[in-house]
Amino acid sequence: MNTVPANPHLNRRPLYLLADIGGTNARFAFVERDNPLPQPIATYAVEEFPSFDGVLDQLEADWLELQQQDAVLEGACLAVAAIPEQREISFTNNAWRFTAASVATRLGCEQISIINDFAAVARALPALTADHLEAIGGGEAVPHKPMVAIGPGTGTGVASVVFDQAGAPIVLPGEGGHVDFAPITDIEAKILSRLRAQFGRVSIERLLCGAGIMNIYRALSEIRDMPLCTSRPRR
Repeated sequence: MNTVPANPHLNRRPLYLLADIGGTNARFAFVERDNPLPQPIATYAVEEFPSFDGVLDQLEADWLELQQQDAVLEGACLAVAAIPEQREISFTNNAWRFTAASVATRLGCEQISIINDFAAVARALPALTADHLEAIGGGEAVPHKPMVAIGPGTGTGVASVVFDQAGAPIVLPGEGGHVDFAPITDIEAKILSRLRAQFGRVSIERLLCGAGIMNIYRALSEIRDMPLCTSRPRR
């Protein structure tokens, strides 16, 4: 992306690339040093690109259309639905593979950070105010106590935030979606029984995700002896 010809009479404006890469979509945006509000570039469906190189080809084409000739890419941060510490990034629900070095070469930028996608979400939790939140379940939030981000997508994302003695946040990414599903009610136990017959071990990710909606629906249809009305959830 730093291959865009620069006007030598203009000061180069530093930009930073952001990416949220999951099993279904890859979203790209950029931010400026003095404006932390992300500016969208494009969202790509993972299934339409056999490789990550293909998505970067399309990203470069879309970047050219933004006509940011006075800009230079200073750094990039990729939030991935994967374990970011591995040398080659690979996904549970996505066939793409890449390394930080390969991305740096393609983008012409040495500063590449790769973090867990829900660690990125968790980093935002301390910045949320009451206007951003909807209270459920009663009780009140206690400042500087542990926080957790949990969300369904192609899989189940989990990350926590704790605070040090000075009140600074510490983000703890995790793989909470792989914990066992622990039923509480009789109907949940029946759902587990049917999913176990299909999958063997049943993690919470078998239910709390996009595909999990259909897993629950099919199990309930069988339990209640009702026909399936659809084979896939509506988008």
